[in-house]
Amino acid sequence: MLVFDRGMVSDVNLKHLELKKYQYITALDKNQIPNMQNANIERFESINEENMAEQILKMGFKKYDDATYYETVGTVDGRRYVMIFNPEMFKDQRKSRKELIQRAKDYLDKENKALSGAKKSRNRDKTGGRIDKQLTTMKAKNFVDYDLEPLVIKAEGKEINSFHIVPKETDNNREAIKKAERTDGLWTIVTNTSSNRDDKNRFAEEGLIQAYRDKNQIEQAFKDVKSFIKIQPFNVWTPTHVRAHYTICILSYLLDITIANRLKEVDIGVKSTQKVYDILKDGIIGNITIKSTGDEFLKLMSPRSQQKEILELFQSENIVRKGYLKSIGIK
Repeated sequence: MLVFDRGMVSDVNLKHLELKKYQYITALDKNQIPNMQNANIERFESINEENMAEQILKMGFKKYDDATYYETVGTVDGRRYVMIFNPEMFKDQRKSRKELIQRAKDYLDKENKALSGAKKSRNRDKTGGRIDKQLTTMKAKNFVDYDLEPLVIKAEGKEINSFHIVPKETDNNREAIKKAERTDGLWTIVTNTSSNRDDKNRFAEEGLIQAYRDKNQIEQAFKDVKSFIKIQPFNVWTPTHVRAHYTICILSYLLDITIANRLKEVDIGVKSTQKVYDILKDGIIGNITIKSTGDEFLKLMSPRSQQKEILELFQSENIVRKGYLKSIGIK
């Protein structure tokens, strides 16, 4: 069973897995949701922050927990689609869009001030092109619009041809915002696993949600390990890169789970794996120089009591003993 995030999803990749008879659980990009069969995305136009919990249940969604409501959209070409609604994501995405539109308007105000103080004449096409490019970069081009009105600036006995930006709200802007709002709070699981009760390998909707959430544990383990091990960034382009990245993630997860299980078995006053990493990270190897001779050597500072407890818990006391330290060039 392969569980992976939406960054790896493409029709080509999914078909490849299906041909190889692999089972998978993954998710679609947000922009793919409106194109799903039977999604009926227009129905979400009636949802707002006040009525969303009530409305989503009326639509037939089932509650998994406070952050997750789900509905099976259907199966197409052997792929099962389960649509998820997340109330917190809904609020965040609505808020982010409003902030984006405000930033775009602030940008237009800033441009207006620059144009009103122009020292040289401006070209309409170049000015409009530059503004449009910035709005596109901000991903706000569809949500705001403007007109460029001629502005003549008289300075030092000469006339400078510039422009005044007049913000406006068009039907196209309103429709773009309305269209974007339809998918706020939504994400979709896609899987080729069976939902048949007679299939021992079946995954009910609740199982799909849990499996997709569990994949984050490996990602989080990798992040935890990177907090104290310096891993040089690398591009994941070739099969070798993929295997290397996958191996590091799995080993990171194994390390996290091993530490978590030992902490449950023995109480040493430390409850989390991240705390273990933080404590051990404070172990200092100093570079010592003797002034009289100029000799240099590495020396491990004496471990603190809590560091010793952790090493004993994992039967790793030998790594701070003189014999082992000497073998790796540390006194």
